[in-house]
Amino acid sequence: MESLLSLVDRAFCEGGVLSTLLPDYFPNPLQIDYANRFTRTLITGETGTQTSLTLLEGETGIGKTLAYLIPLSLYMVQSGRRALVSTYTLQLQNQMVQEGGDLLLALAVTEALTGHRPTYGIRKGMRNYVSGERAEKVVNRALRRASTGERQILFAFLEWVKESECGDLQEWMEQAGSLPKGVVASEVCLSPLDCSSRVVERYQAEVAASRRVDLLLVTHAMLILHTRQWLNHLGENERSIELLVIDEGDRLNQAEEGLYAREIDLNGVIELAGEIEQGVLLEEQCIEVEALLTKVRNRQDRYLNVNRLSGMDQSSILDRLEALYQVSLKVMHLEGVEFMVQVRLHELLDDLREFVGVVRKDIGFDESNRLAVIDFRGVYPTLRLLPLETGRVLSRLWRTEEGKGLRSCLITSATLSGNSRQKQGGSSHLIESIGLPIGRALFNDNLSGSLVPDQFGHAIYYLPDPRIQIKRSAGLGENLEWRAYVVEMIQTAKQSGRVLVLTTSFQDSAAIAQRCIDSGVKPIVHIRGVKLGTLLPQFISQKDAVLISPIAWEGVDLPGVVDHLVIAKLPFVPPESPYLLAKEIYFQSTGRSRKVLQKIQYEYQMNQALRKFRQGLGRGIRRYDDRVTVWIADPRFPVDELKQKVAGIRSYHKITHSAFLACIPERFKSGPLSSWKDAKIFLRP
Repeated sequence: MESLLSLVDRAFCEGGVLSTLLPDYFPNPLQIDYANRFTRTLITGETGTQTSLTLLEGETGIGKTLAYLIPLSLYMVQSGRRALVSTYTLQLQNQMVQEGGDLLLALAVTEALTGHRPTYGIRKGMRNYVSGERAEKVVNRALRRASTGERQILFAFLEWVKESECGDLQEWMEQAGSLPKGVVASEVCLSPLDCSSRVVERYQAEVAASRRVDLLLVTHAMLILHTRQWLNHLGENERSIELLVIDEGDRLNQAEEGLYAREIDLNGVIELAGEIEQGVLLEEQCIEVEALLTKVRNRQDRYLNVNRLSGMDQSSILDRLEALYQVSLKVMHLEGVEFMVQVRLHELLDDLREFVGVVRKDIGFDESNRLAVIDFRGVYPTLRLLPLETGRVLSRLWRTEEGKGLRSCLITSATLSGNSRQKQGGSSHLIESIGLPIGRALFNDNLSGSLVPDQFGHAIYYLPDPRIQIKRSAGLGENLEWRAYVVEMIQTAKQSGRVLVLTTSFQDSAAIAQRCIDSGVKPIVHIRGVKLGTLLPQFISQKDAVLISPIAWEGVDLPGVVDHLVIAKLPFVPPESPYLLAKEIYFQSTGRSRKVLQKIQYEYQMNQALRKFRQGLGRGIRRYDDRVTVWIADPRFPVDELKQKVAGIRSYHKITHSAFLACIPERFKSGPLSSWKDAKIFLRP
């Protein structure tokens, strides 16, 4: 049998199989290096007793997706083993399987070299499938109270439901950012209560088919559910999954945080009770829960850590929640209760069971991973489960002494580390976050690393005026000087081509768009609930178009389109993300050092911001001949003192974030493509 390394070489070499399938293909040494590293990862996992693990970053221009799919497909044919490819977004999966996509190309290469073609499938969770009939009912209900703008978004959502090929709610969320006002996911998607419909039949058929394929595509959320159910969720008992590729690996933690966060809004439950003829029982129980929580609460506390309460107070709360559970269960089975109300009650029962299970430390609720918290900031208290640590469940992936678990695993991304100089530190942080126990996996340090193209596109940079004042979190009436400055940048940029403006919130997008309109510029503004994909054709068709969006930092692939890229603000995550909030509450309730907490918060936010900033920079250059001008409008981005001195200005900000400098690709700092040294400050008028 021909060796795997030899087959991979025949695929990528000059005059090889790829050359025959792609007329414009030419061997890329970095892509070949990437493919060989992953090939050796697979070979190492064949004979070892531990999971062979490699962390490999491949920046845009490497061709990393094809570089792992071809060796993986060839190895599946040789070994007969089953593989899983996990991504954070559906968009990447769609790119793989569309006509001419990398997965179909990899399968064609495999067939040409071996005479065999592995099968593949996509597995999605039940709540990803949207029921057209239920969506129409929910939208019609929401239309009664909707404003003109909200009605447009609701109609757009309904149109998407009718036209979407996959009917996957995540597709809408990735493009629109959120559901339209008045639309609740549990009301429009499948639930365990659904018995028969075309959508249910389709879901069941796809689940059955996914258990038979050689290569399965899933999202990170599905991968985490699989590990949470001790590797049985994806049909492990029928045919084990021994090979795993985690693409967009830098988003694995976020997927886990989102999956484990839970929220029970008592005010929402009371409103739900009002829709039920005999809902007074449910409303009374909610009021009793609220009264007890208020009694236990220290009046000065915004949050209450239930895990840290005294035995008596904790028992009283759990007893009251048990009573709420029993009443909800009784109401759900009352005659005449609408199906969509039953679905929401079923969701409430699941959340209550999980909340109580975490507090009681029942087996199966991963109690050490989450905090049970009462949030008192609203009119009524909200019960929340917050992820305290990540990686605990993922530790179940790695091989055990009995030989169960993965043989080989590749974790990859274009931005695996926070910045281009943080390779070792970024890898160490990631290894810790995926719950890798010592002795359960062989970390291939010699194969891991970062592959960066030295020639790919061209960029010119304009730096922010450090005199501009900006606040990180500000209301509509603040940061007026900064917004005016961003608009000046946009006006200057659009004189020579299309402008993509990256913001950090829909609020900032709307405010900047309004300033543009007042200045005579008519931008394409991405508003909450509108699919980003519906705006792209207009952006592409107009040579001087301006597109403003808070979610275009990643996943937008527009080769040859973006002439100017405006980064309005450094993309720090909100300080009250579920993970950070859990850390804050835990530290406060246990009396731990405030300085340690601040360090954890800073490192988390900085890592997330650096990753997103690098992703944003990548929107401008998608192919070798792309040329883009990058405009950075946030004065907290560091500007060289010499440049300030030459310009005769002085920074207003005492603190800038120098770590962002390392996000600028090295090829633009030195070598034939060097342009960073010529970066100029865009001075305010």
